[in-house]
Amino acid sequence: MIKRACLLSILVVAGAMTMASCGGGGGSSTPITVNITTDVSNIETFQTVQFAASVTGTSNTAVTWQLACGAAGAVCGSLTTSGMYVAPNTVPTVNEIIDGGPSTDPANVTVTAISQANTAVSQSVAFTIDSLNMQPLTAPVKLGSSGGNANAICGSGASEFCFGGTLGSLVTGGGKSYILSNNHVLGLSDGGAIGQAAI
Repeated sequence: MIKRACLLSILVVAGAMTMASCGGGGGSSTPITVNITTDVSNIETFQTVQFAASVTGTSNTAVTWQLACGAAGAVCGSLTTSGMYVAPNTVPTVNEIIDGGPSTDPANVTVTAISQANTAVSQSVAFTIDSLNMQPLTAPVKLGSSGGNANAICGSGASEFCFGGTLGSLVTGGGKSYILSNNHVLGLSDGGAIGQAAI
């Protein structure tokens, strides 16, 4: 009787160990993540940018690329299936009401990478397009380039604006060089000061 009870106890313990090893805790899977690795801090008109994305958690690292922006049509640029983005030749803009008045602001352009292994997983990056004329000019500056006073205001409010225009002529005299242009281009419409930089 004692031997039979001992044998039954051993069988019960062995069965419990088998159940614990076969079931119970469940499996853990690595979540799929998508990360766009391209720097979008300074994308200019006419520029071509190759977007790239890293995918973890799956052997299928392919992504589907999508392009969107607040402005309609091809004004946002174009994006190929391989992630090659071509910026438009003008800055895409949207019309908004700010401080009770109309304002035209750069549109946000959004590039999204979607995992082909799980289309519910994606990452997006948003950026605005800079005009080539908004970047500082580097010497030697060619006549006919566009520029303005370095202290010109460029903002999104209804009362804010930019001074800028064509740098028309270069004049030398008394050992100094002068750029001739309109007052609003370099002189902030009489609001500038002697010695202020022009960009």
